[in-house]
Amino acid sequence: MMEPTTAARRRAADAFPLLLPLDPGAPRAMHRQLYDGVRAAILDGRLAPGTRLPSTRTLAADLGVARNTVTQAFEQLRAEGYVAGRRGGGTRVRGTVPDEHLDVRVEARAARRGPAPAP
Repeated sequence: MMEPTTAARRRAADAFPLLLPLDPGAPRAMHRQLYDGVRAAILDGRLAPGTRLPSTRTLAADLGVARNTVTQAFEQLRAEGYVAGRRGGGTRVRGTVPDEHLDVRVEARAARRGPAPAP
């Protein structure tokens, strides 16, 4: 029986490969850069609802950062409602993201106020 390759052992079959540019010399913390990159990918539609993200260990190895960096970014994304996950089940992009709800509220508020006055 053949031994699976290292990549096959590390990455879940349905996990989306996630490579984001990170700059260790940037003024923003690495976990914040990762958070911003994943959030932008979700909002841009590059990460569709239900997409499984790599495990924290795999992503940390792929990006060359500490696992804690990835864990902090994922925890913030989870706290804000962009991703959901459970131990052993992976982390997936949620079907609805908080920004969609914010946009709807802003539009509803503008509709209640009526048209803007002419200058």
